[in-house]
Amino acid sequence: EVTYNVLVNPANYHDKEELERIKNYKEEIKKDEIIYPIIFENIIQQADDKWVGTIPAKLFAQLLQNNKLNYNFETQREPVYVKHKDGVIKQPNINPESVAEMTKLMIEGLYNYDDITFNILANGEEIIEYDEKTNLFKIVAGQLDLIDGAHRGKAIESALLVNPDITENFTLVLTNYDVDKANNYIVQKDKRNPLNAEFKEAKDTTNLSND
Repeated sequence: EVTYNVLVNPANYHDKEELERIKNYKEEIKKDEIIYPIIFENIIQQADDKWVGTIPAKLFAQLLQNNKLNYNFETQREPVYVKHKDGVIKQPNINPESVAEMTKLMIEGLYNYDDITFNILANGEEIIEYDEKTNLFKIVAGQLDLIDGAHRGKAIESALLVNPDITENFTLVLTNYDVDKANNYIVQKDKRNPLNAEFKEAKDTTNLSND
């Protein structure tokens, strides 16, 4: 039996010392709990369903720690299946070596903070407000998926445990795509940890053979 609940176990990616620091870090984060509406500043609209700006690395980590970013298996890389006593759990496909390499570069101040993508899932339940005069982007309601940046999210969380004074910014791409368009987007963006060829083809909704 396959369980489709997401089980994200920090112990899979961190040693005991780091786990203790994560626990303390989470307690610290709770002091600045993020609630809706979620507001991003200095955002420029590029299309009807796409906006671009920057996000402090600390805010990225804070959104993750506050469980405001969803790992949506419909718009992410192929999952891994892990056997447990009660069945098989579907988990995010995280490459520990990639996370460790990025973490090291971030700690050393050598990482080139590139773009990450948050998708407000276009399912009719989202409420988005954008003010082109103030460049404020507000998510009042909706499912916020991290569709590009899961490895960097793990890395910045780990790096901040070692150096809490990191002040760098990621480029932030905000999209309002449905599942099909989000899948096309991640196929196009796939450069860092290549997708399995068959899975990549399955995700490419422009391929008519996938109907």
